[in-house]
Amino acid sequence: MFSAVSASATSDSVYSTTAGAYAVGLTDGIYTVSLSKTGYIPYTVPGTFTWGGGSYTLDDVSLTAGAVIEISGRQSGVFYNDFQYRVIGIQV
Repeated sequence: MFSAVSASATSDSVYSTTAGAYAVGLTDGIYTVSLSKTGYIPYTVPGTFTWGGGSYTLDDVSLTAGAVIEISGRQSGVFYNDFQYRVIGIQV
């Protein structure tokens, strides 16, 4: 997912080939880049990227198998490495 950060940018998303390659035509602007696949922990590329009238190549990224689990309130137990935990609420 290419999420627009600047007013001139337009958010867009693409699907990759089985080898992980993709191509996208973006308007000039600043973007945040996020990668995801079912069964894997999503990844947001650090920083933002500026596209403008050229061709760019991003570094390769390997997603980690696992899932995101949303949690809230008081927690106890074991947190496992193959999950990413997203806190959606707290107990005061």
